[in-house]
Amino acid sequence: MNTFLKEKFRVLFGLPQDSHQTSYKGRILILFVLQFHLLLWIFIVGHLFESSLIYDQINFISLMLGIPVVVFVRTLYVKPKELISFVIAALVALTFLTQNVILNIDRSRSFYVLSWVDRGAVTYVDGTYDFNRVVSAEKLNEKGVVHRIEEQISRGYIRKNEKGLELTWLGSSLLELSNLIAGIFNLRGWHQNLK
Repeated sequence: MNTFLKEKFRVLFGLPQDSHQTSYKGRILILFVLQFHLLLWIFIVGHLFESSLIYDQINFISLMLGIPVVVFVRTLYVKPKELISFVIAALVALTFLTQNVILNIDRSRSFYVLSWVDRGAVTYVDGTYDFNRVVSAEKLNEKGVVHRIEEQISRGYIRKNEKGLELTWLGSSLLELSNLIAGIFNLRGWHQNLK
């Protein structure tokens, strides 16, 4: 392979020089660059394609990101086996981490209830929850929604008081972070179930 192309790819993907291939600093750099590329491609695909198949998108992007990195690591380094193992393990770990964060925000009733409480769509009066102002079809599983609200109360994200339900500082912070991530990655499930 052309040395010029190899060097450009090495720089693009943040791969360390061959002499530093086993260094801790070089591996941390690879980890950060892979995470950046993974998030960048999830962002691009999420905005280009009208799909709510976030899980499939993340897996596809990870595979498409991993294959060229592994191929080029094989050609860039004299002893690439250990580094390829690291790249594969890092990409798998980053994929699962990304899926846990993005998928939970997009699909989890536990996150939706934060928005519902914040907007006053869920009320709690005399020991009874009222979901009449919730628009999302998720409210149809009332037992599941009540379970999620109680769960968020026990975690310190929602509190009950004389006025009913309100978000704590932690709950408001988590909701803001969820809104930010949902906006960046165009999470359709989140937007459909906010109300």
